[in-house]
Amino acid sequence: MKASTLSALLAIALAATGAAYAAPQTEQNSEVVRISAQSAYRHSSSEFASYESAYQLSNGQTVKFTQFGNHFYATLKGEPRHKIFGQSPGVFLTESGALIEFREDGEKLTITNFERMSPLAQTGRNITMYASR
Repeated sequence: MKASTLSALLAIALAATGAAYAAPQTEQNSEVVRISAQSAYRHSSSEFASYESAYQLSNGQTVKFTQFGNHFYATLKGEPRHKIFGQSPGVFLTESGALIEFREDGEKLTITNFERMSPLAQTGRNITMYASR
């Protein structure tokens, strides 16, 4: 009786282990990351005006923030512009997943995951850039 109970428990454990096994991702699928950047916070035009400027980043690149209608953009010199979406006061997220945070009324800037904005930064991950006006 004990042997049959032990066998049943062992069979259940093996079945659970097999069910929990997931096939490894292929190289093709592991490279794709989709981030849905939606506005969680609506910045007013007057609020964004304090950020609308060019900033010299800590790596020497220049990023400029502009507004067209109700849309806000970040553009690295010589690269296509990135639409940015408000997340909270002074905080924006690009469609590609870079996080932009303004502090001290726009005098200071931090961009986290900068590699998602610039092909020049593709050599690293979780790159953070800083700037001051």
